[in-house]
Amino acid sequence: MGGTDGDAQGVGGSVAAAAAAERTVTELIILLQEGAEENANASASADPLAPTQTLDTLVDELWTAQYLAPGALCAFAGDAISLPAGRALVAPLATHALALRFGGPAAAAGFVAHPAFDAPAAAAAAAGLLARPPTVLAFETRSPDDLEPLFRRGPEWEAGLDLCLVFSPTPAASPAEPICAADAFISDLAALAESSLAGALQACSGRLVSPPSSGLPGAASHALVARFERPDQAGAFLALPPVVAAASGVEGAAAAGSPLLLVAVEAWSIAPAVAGNQQAPPVGAPR
Repeated sequence: MGGTDGDAQGVGGSVAAAAAAERTVTELIILLQEGAEENANASASADPLAPTQTLDTLVDELWTAQYLAPGALCAFAGDAISLPAGRALVAPLATHALALRFGGPAAAAGFVAHPAFDAPAAAAAAAGLLARPPTVLAFETRSPDDLEPLFRRGPEWEAGLDLCLVFSPTPAASPAEPICAADAFISDLAALAESSLAGALQACSGRLVSPPSSGLPGAASHALVARFERPDQAGAFLALPPVVAAASGVEGAAAAGSPLLLVAVEAWSIAPAVAGNQQAPPVGAPR
């Protein structure tokens, strides 16, 4: 009986560990900065794909790479949008963005390294279509409990905008301060985004993983991505005191007791509506 109990405990522990692993996913964000038009045209002859390729077709190609590099649970892409509150905090890095969700860091790293993503991205940068190689960030986050929000499927996921915030540790913070303080801060921000103060459909946050995170501001350590139905909701979130404190510079953030400093704010549309009429989803939006 003793052996059986031990085996049962071992199996139970394995099941618990597997369940814990299943409760996390990896969010992968690709930020693209459009190159100068004259540079793209000047180098078009160097790349046979360049004459007909635009940044929209590149975004579509990178979105489609999820089917050639398996592992993506969902993928969304769109044009960057300008949020006044975001511009007041941090200058944006991108003109287009692609967001994917994977079961773990290895799958996210495999996607970035796969030729279906890496080759067209490198060619676009070399041709001047991109101002620089894509900025890549990935972070582990708690998985939503239900399947629909996990895969972000359904009509509520086919419109609105994604908002991404990137943070680094506040340099003035005590070196002895545990990283769990930063983890708690970013988790609380995600909860605020989903609260009635902002109304996000879903907000995910966590520590960056490397690889594949690259091209980010120095010392970047945490990120948050939230889906909002309307830009004013995202603006309301960016105006909340903890976000403003994190964006108030090293001294301001330290004085406010913020363990994290806001270093990047990016937002991109999914399927924008004009004059109340829903347009067709932009290139790279959910199919």
